[in-house]
Amino acid sequence: MLGAFVVFQQFLKAFMPDTTNQPTDAPDVAPTKLYPVTEASARVNLGLTRFRALVKAGRIPGPIRITPKRPVWRESDLAAFIAKL
Repeated sequence: MLGAFVVFQQFLKAFMPDTTNQPTDAPDVAPTKLYPVTEASARVNLGLTRFRALVKAGRIPGPIRITPKRPVWRESDLAAFIAKL
């Protein structure tokens, strides 16, 4: 039985490319956490009305929209706003 396994490994080496040490095209980027409006306002310790007013005034970075009715804020944008305070 072990002989069949060795033959199968040789078959794979002959016909399948070795991709173990090849660089990938994808950059090493950590996924960004996204917050809906209620969590985003809580993250910057503001009420919902005040948070929306500051977004409208341009003092807090605007959201990105996952869908037309689903705005979310990037964690990095909120962290940058908090750092400026």
